This record gives sequence, C-alpha cells and structure tokens, in this order.
Amino acid sequence: MSMKKITLKTVLAGIILSVIPMIYGQPPGSGWTLKWMDDFNGTAVDENKWKIDDNRIRDADKNKTCYERENVSVSGGILRLKVDNKGCDCGAEYIYSGAQISSTGDFYNNKYGYIEARLRYNYTGPGFWGNFWMSSTEGWPPEFDIAECIGNEPTKMTLAYHYEDASGAKKSSGARPSCTWHDWHIYGIEWLEGQPLRFYIDGVKVFEPSVSLTYPPNEKMNVLLRMGAFNSSTWGGLPDSTTVYPGYAEYDWVKVWEKTGTGNTPPVVSLTSPLNNSTYTAPATINITATASDADGTVTKVEFYNGTVKLGEDATSPYSFTWSNVSEGMYTLIARAIDNSGASKSVSILVYVNPPSGTNEIWLETFSGLPDSTRTDSGTTTWNSSRPSGVFCVMGEEFCITNAGGEGVWTSQNINISGYASVTLSVDLQGMGQLDASGPNLDYIKVYYVIDGGAETLLYGQNGGWSDELKHTYTKTGLSGNTMKIVIRALTTGGGEYYYWDNIKVTAGEKINQPPVVSLQSPLNNASYVAPAAITLSATATDADGSIVVVEFYAGDTKIGEDNTAPYAFTWTSVQEGNYMLSARAIDNNGAIASSSQVLIKVNANVSVEEFFEDIYVYPTYTTGLLYVLNASGHLYSVVSLPGTVVMTGKIEGEKIDVSTLPEGMYLLHITGNRGVYVARINKQ
Repeated sequence: MSMKKITLKTVLAGIILSVIPMIYGQPPGSGWTLKWMDDFNGTAVDENKWKIDDNRIRDADKNKTCYERENVSVSGGILRLKVDNKGCDCGAEYIYSGAQISSTGDFYNNKYGYIEARLRYNYTGPGFWGNFWMSSTEGWPPEFDIAECIGNEPTKMTLAYHYEDASGAKKSSGARPSCTWHDWHIYGIEWLEGQPLRFYIDGVKVFEPSVSLTYPPNEKMNVLLRMGAFNSSTWGGLPDSTTVYPGYAEYDWVKVWEKTGTGNTPPVVSLTSPLNNSTYTAPATINITATASDADGTVTKVEFYNGTVKLGEDATSPYSFTWSNVSEGMYTLIARAIDNSGASKSVSILVYVNPPSGTNEIWLETFSGLPDSTRTDSGTTTWNSSRPSGVFCVMGEEFCITNAGGEGVWTSQNINISGYASVTLSVDLQGMGQLDASGPNLDYIKVYYVIDGGAETLLYGQNGGWSDELKHTYTKTGLSGNTMKIVIRALTTGGGEYYYWDNIKVTAGEKINQPPVVSLQSPLNNASYVAPAAITLSATATDADGSIVVVEFYAGDTKIGEDNTAPYAFTWTSVQEGNYMLSARAIDNNGAIASSSQVLIKVNANVSVEEFFEDIYVYPTYTTGLLYVLNASGHLYSVVSLPGTVVMTGKIEGEKIDVSTLPEGMYLLHITGNRGVYVARINKQ
C-alpha cells in the first residue's frame, strides 16, 4: 500500500450529466414558493407526511416483493428504504422484503408544481428496482417516473410519463439519460397546467415528452418512494452471482414547490477566484472569492463548498474563504449565495491539486481505506470487478483472488491520458500458495491495457506463482493516446492459492502544449460596408493549459493589427472598395498558434450624395419613423451607418420605408433606381 488515492487534472475532467450535483435544489425560473418538504432530520418517518406500506403487495406480476414497515428507517438526516431477499409475511411466494412510502397529509391529492428529491440508489447487481415516482389518486394512469432505475443498468436513469390517450389506450413516453445513480443527484419534474412536463437532473432539463401537450396530466397526484426487487428476465433482470443484498434507496430530502407569480428572484453569484481549471501543487492554499447581489433584496451570506462538504461562509462583501493544506486531487468548488428571503443560487468550478514536486501520477489505486470484500469502487479512482465464484475482492487493502471457479476480471475506468507525449503504467503483483503453472488446474494472472477503446494488450502474464512469493512491480513505458483502461484477469483453482495486486499507477511524462482556441466574432460573414470604411474586428480566445499572449487580426495574409488584452478587438480604418477575407490568430504562452475561420466582407464604392436622380424624391430628411419615397416603389434599398455598416435592407412598398427601429443618428439611404444608385442623407431622431 502506498499513500492514499489521488486523482489529477487529467482524470474525470470531462464527466458529464453528473458532473456537479447541486446540494439544495432550486426550481427552474422564478415565481416559486416552497409548499411542502421533508428533510428527514428526525429519528423516524414523519407519519403526518408519509404513509408507510406494511405487508402490502404491488406489481405482483413483475416481482415477488412484500413492502414492510421494518425496512423504512431514518438516521443522520437520511431516509433509507431497504430491500432484502430474506422473505416476508405476505406469503411463501414473496421472497423479497422491500419498502415503500407515499405522501399524505398536506400533500395528499396535490395538483401541479415542481417536485424534486435529492437521492441515490445504493445497491449492486441486477434484480433491484428503485423509483421516485408520482401516481394519480384517481386510478392509473397517469404516472410520472421521476427517477426509476434497475440494478443491471448502473449508468442509466429511466424517466417516463404514462398516460391514456383520447381513445382510452394506455401509452408511455420516456427517456433514459446517462446518470450514475450510485451518486447523489437531484431529480425533479415541472408540472404546470397547460404546459408540457419537464424532467430535470441536477437542475438541467433532460426530457420533455411532447405527448403531455395533447394529453395533459390534470389529475391530483401523490409522491411515492419505493425500493423493491425485480424477479423478471426482461427489463429488470434476474438476480445473479453479482447481486448483493440488501439494497437501499437513500433520500436526503423531498420538496414540493408551488407556482405563485413573480416570486422572489434568486441572488446572482459568481466565483472570481480561482479560475475554472486552475492548478495547484500539494499541500495547497486556495483563496476562494466570490461576488453576489440580489435584485429584490439583500445577500445574507455566501457559503463555500468542496463538492457537498461545506468549507466555510462569509456574510460580508467581498465574500471569501481560504482553504489551506489541500492534498492532491480534483475538486469541485461551489459558492452558494443566500438572500434575505431564503432563495439561493450556486455556481461551481473545477480545480486540480497536483502531487508535490517530483511526482506526476495521473491515476493511482492503492485500495487503502477500502473495507474487505469491496468488489467495486465509484470514488475518485473508479473500477469494477466480476467473478463466477470464490473470493475476488479487496482483502487487507490489496485486491485478492482465491478459490475461484472461473476467471475473475478487474477493470478500471477509462483514464484520461490525453495531453501527454507518453505515460507509464505500473502494477505490483504477488502470488502465494501452491499455484499451478500447467495442467487442468492451471492458475494464472495477466495484466492488460486498452488504449482508446482498442484491443487488450498484454503488459505481463504469469502462470503459477513466484518462487520467492514476494511482491514484484511490472512496468510499461511509452504509452500514448487519449484514454487508457486497465484490465487484470486471474484464476486460482484452490483454496490455498492466492494472487494479489496493488499500487496500480499511471504516471505522466512530458506534457503536450494544447493550442489555443480562437473565434472571430465580428464582422459577420458577408457583411458589407461603404468606403472609406471603419471595420471593427473582435475575437474570443482561450487556452486550456496556459494563457493567451496576443490575438492578431489579418486581412488575407496581411496583419492589420493586434490586441493582447481581452476582450480582443481592433478597428481597421480607411478601408477602400474591395472584397476582403478577415481572420484572427491567437498565440499562447508556449508559442502554440491557432487561427480562426475566415469571413468574407465587401466594401462598396461610396456614391456621392450629390448624384441625385431627378425622378426620385425622399422626405422628410429628419424623421422619427417613416420615410416617404416618391417614384421608387418596388426598388431595393439599404440603410448604411456613417461608419459604413449596412443596418437595414428591403424593398420599397407603397412609397414608404419604416426606420423607427433604428437608433438615433445620421445614415445614408441607398436606392437602386432605373438609372443607377440614388443616395440620400437622412437623420433618424
């Protein structure tokens, strides 16, 4: 064992829907009032709010579960619903004992609102069935499945609306977004009269069934929390050797919000330091600062978090907190502003703390701190395992296999190794006991690596044991790619035969400088001007692993200007008639260069305002809205600002042009007439 687990900058940097779970929840938009909630801070379920199913059968066709009171518990601010395979009092055919509670009291028979819960499902293997859902009090359907998951799909969450169409046919509309339901997330549904249902995960809308516009759910509904079992070979899957009992659904809180009008506007908060993706070296001191304001009240305080762990708070602007002695790893820093009416808003960033100078581990699994019998880990270093029988789990802070009835497979997550010229993989292996190197009882251990989802490549393989029974380190250098997965396959056929592995490490070599990203924001492609034109070029530029030194602006291959401070801009003056290809080029602090896409602009010749045509007349030259144009109906026109930008185009209809939407100022009106282009100066007031 060597030190504790670490995760560096390159690990998990791109994780998704689950990236940054919120802690407190907040309905989308404004105008919401908290109507009902339970944060489970007592020692038992509040039966003024919930009805507990006891010796009750549900969905007998899909499972053999009896829901019993004894499987419902509250402690440490968490509601736990348990399912086990111990049997129950509902009859011999019901081999599973589960838990379900439903809302009662003030929330019984509720209609419309935003309903949300912070929860996670804590179980392993197929055969489990967890659901945060709502059901009609007048019969089924409708039904809302806000967070329904099954054990054989650990990265999918099922969201669904079950309804009855105009013909009476029972139908469903659903989605199955990616979601690591072993982790804490906030799941919510927005249910408003005359609007589509909207399903949310961690404040992000992930599903909106269009059928709810045609068949709106307008019946009164109840909230139900369930932890049961499937006994089906179809959707839920039958339990197998990987199924571990008991399983749990854990709830931090449940809230119901009511739409009441404009409501209290939440505060606005921004993390000003550190910047997103900042890096430090352990032991680090991180100074966190934030700004916060409230449009319709005052900010009471700003709280600072590392993930779900509160670091501190500040009630006085400028809001700040210093986090000291931070060890290596990747951290989600959150600033949460709370206003005088209790509304809150959060913002988050990622920071990375590298190991002390001299080390550069990207990924390290030491199994330290993991209890014996652990077979999967979804922490900062994620891995899983599968085996047909025998011992294949953590033992004494190492991973062990013995007395297996078949090959066991240990698999790491996909580790991000992009951004490095090469990486090194190493692992400690040990064999003990009477391991067989050949014959029908062959014992073996093999370590593979997979680069970018390709084939498994052997790092090291051993049949039988080591003569000294000591731990040996095996290393592979010069590996490169975007992702790496580590696979260890092992088999021991007897009870006194052991393989161990430990200290699985990926170490970075020289880092590759990532080029900057630059985009020309203005002018737009095909923009037109009048000579001599003044053209403002603006660009955005970022650098993921450094900083921007300068942004240069080009017309074709000719540099026309530069800016070394964001926002990057340059005004090109006295531009003559012609077509020009414009672009921006960014240079970072390590000399890497990136260029934007080119845009085409056209600078037209300036037609003198003295070149009038006798048969076209424009009046008044000073106007707040309408211009009257005689003898030009059906002709094309354009309005050009004095800097040379075309701000309006169209066809003259009814001898009038409406310029009421233009800002005040002087403009040139260009009309394409029968004998050329007529130009008149106008003044918009």
